[in-house]
Amino acid sequence: MELKEETIGAIDRCLLGHTGETRRPSALLVGLAMSDLRRDFGSIPGDIYADRIRQLAANGLLEHRGDLQYIGLSDVRATARDAADQSTE
Repeated sequence: MELKEETIGAIDRCLLGHTGETRRPSALLVGLAMSDLRRDFGSIPGDIYADRIRQLAANGLLEHRGDLQYIGLSDVRATARDAADQSTE
């Protein structure tokens, strides 16, 4: 599925918006983001959101524990830098 940059940016912002200093299950973040964005972007498959979590972790914006290839077996939190940025908003 090919997504526009605008859609990818919205997914990333939404996923990061649901993170903080406390670890949260990756699958929960996928569900929350899917629910939040469904009205604006329609039905985007959950594996797209999971791929974005993996990319955000690879880019250093999320810390993860567990295997991100199996989204149900991992959890994530914002990196210290990203959590600090969110607390000042």
